[in-house]
Amino acid sequence: MTIKFRIESLFVLLGIMLTICLHLVGQIAVYGQGEESHEEHYYVSSQEIPTFTVEQNGLTAEYPDWSQITFSSLGNTPSGGEFNSNLSLDRALGYSLSRSWSEGDNPAQFMKLGDFENSSLGNLTLEHVLGNSMTEIDTVPLSAFRLIEKQTISDLVEAIPQLQAFKVREVEPILELVGSSYANVEIAMLKNMGLGDLSFDNLDLEEFSIDSIPELTSTSLSNFKKWRDSYLEEVPGLWDLPLNYVFEEELGSNSTQTTTYTDSETNVEVTVTPGLIGIVDIAYGAAESRRENTISGSDVEGFNVPCDRECAYVELADWSYGKQWISGKYQDVRGGHGILGAYNGGREPTGRLPFGNQFKVVVWDVDESEGRVDMVLFLRICMGWLGCTPYAIGPIPFLTYHEKDTMFVGLIDPIDVEVNHASISTPVPVSPTESTTLPAIEGVDLINPLAGAIVTSEYGYRNTGIPNASTFHAGIDLAYSSGDSRYPGQIVAAGDGIITYAGRDNSGCGSLILIEHPSGLRTGYCHMSEIYVRAQDFVVAGQVIGLVGAEGVGSGPHLHFMTYENNRKVNPRKYIIF
Repeated sequence: MTIKFRIESLFVLLGIMLTICLHLVGQIAVYGQGEESHEEHYYVSSQEIPTFTVEQNGLTAEYPDWSQITFSSLGNTPSGGEFNSNLSLDRALGYSLSRSWSEGDNPAQFMKLGDFENSSLGNLTLEHVLGNSMTEIDTVPLSAFRLIEKQTISDLVEAIPQLQAFKVREVEPILELVGSSYANVEIAMLKNMGLGDLSFDNLDLEEFSIDSIPELTSTSLSNFKKWRDSYLEEVPGLWDLPLNYVFEEELGSNSTQTTTYTDSETNVEVTVTPGLIGIVDIAYGAAESRRENTISGSDVEGFNVPCDRECAYVELADWSYGKQWISGKYQDVRGGHGILGAYNGGREPTGRLPFGNQFKVVVWDVDESEGRVDMVLFLRICMGWLGCTPYAIGPIPFLTYHEKDTMFVGLIDPIDVEVNHASISTPVPVSPTESTTLPAIEGVDLINPLAGAIVTSEYGYRNTGIPNASTFHAGIDLAYSSGDSRYPGQIVAAGDGIITYAGRDNSGCGSLILIEHPSGLRTGYCHMSEIYVRAQDFVVAGQVIGLVGAEGVGSGPHLHFMTYENNRKVNPRKYIIF
């Protein structure tokens, strides 16, 4: 969620403070070996990914059954990693971003409750988790709910207000903590008697059952102090709670097509939005190079990122006409949003988001001799207005395919794909927008980044005559005439925001700047000859950020200006009158 604000000095100050804070943030080391140890676990990882068969346009494929998939069934990581944050930022959040994982660890051991912004984890109760868990747990000791160790008596009463009316003798752990001399005292009085700060980590919680504290199992996890800072494995049964209970609608495909199927094993009707089914044609190893017809990338860089070298990939048949899904083991791309987007240098493995935004699906190991492709998942952390880290937490084993198998790839591009027929179609040119001024969007305040410049190319389809230039122009080109004293021109920020990227781009943009604005929009500035800002700088509308140039694919010095809604490029005329 992004905070909306007007251009006022208070928020300029806030931006400066955020920038300073960001310089304190550590980086993710994805492939380093983690050293953190974990105590006894109450689950066994299965590494089997439940699926059910769906059909689309004559093709059948195995679709992940999220009603049967749990954190434990996702499998264990084949390599370790480490996630380092700064204590100052952690204190400000009340939540530590730091953690590490080792080879063989399960996501339940290194992912925390607070890592998943778009989930229902905070609203869950132990009663709900244990009642719907895929694991039968007959007797659950209080020690299994590790969150209790982080509570004092006062914290527990605040989380469960009903406890105030109980006598100390009626709640065994509290009786053990304060002593029998207080047995007949109401728990509400303990704070006034100086006993509220006694912590439950002083007890052997193994001696008590989970129901030894009244109302504990019916209390939402978010009621407890430091709940975000708890690992998934510290909530009994959560590691085996089906993910559809955790993420609800967030695990759907990015497709808008919905179909209902009946799971043959459970006889339960399941609604899915499968996107496109592809056929694995050929698997190629890392000796390949210069792959251009790709369908892999990121929600920041798009899903058609070329690969120059070590291009292990799977080539798809049928509707895809040889489209290639590049291995993320060898290629990384820009990822992440907002302040947290700086983690891991803003990089993540190339891949796709066919099942929504919670997990990134990545081609990993490709065995050319056996025609086998191993897919893995990568996770990220999202923290409200701080944004999201790149998908850099993993790899986590997922599905394996062989040549001639079918697989889900989701949508390729709404412009290029006719969903109802699951086929790639030649784009049909649309009417040009040469003189169109679209209505402004309420609540969005952007200015022309190159005031007084001429619009030399509009948003939409075009015939360029320029080698390697796209026929669909996903922005507006602005330039001064060569006789203008401002030629080639200073580029200004179109609005207040955080610089999320400033550097070289290999997709034809040359030098590129991306700005995340508080309204939720993002703006992009291509072909710059000089860049005056750095990633994570806070800028205000009208601030000079660089100079017009001719880097990348183009016909001369100009600014290629882009606007993004929900990570998709839209016509800048929706927001600016040029």
